[in-house]
Amino acid sequence: MSRLSPDAQLALLMLEELAIRGGRARLKYVKTYRQISFWLGPSKARYIVETLVRGNYLALEGDRAVLLKHVTPRRTLGEIRRALRKLIAEQLQEGPR
Repeated sequence: MSRLSPDAQLALLMLEELAIRGGRARLKYVKTYRQISFWLGPSKARYIVETLVRGNYLALEGDRAVLLKHVTPRRTLGEIRRALRKLIAEQLQEGPR
């Protein structure tokens, strides 16, 4: 996972969490989205979601995010959250770009 950009890693974690949740969830209940929004800012969370929508990986139906492509999660929900915390901490240490 280290060869991907930090934004791509965040997007992948979000896709994996949605796949575990059945491919459909309200954004405010998606932990990866909430954590990114809280720690890195709402604009970063929106940017990642919009990028996934433009890439046809995700669709927004009102306040729900729906996976459009099959994603096979390689981690458990706990592993996703640990990876997310580590990635956010690294980005906070680097500071704004």
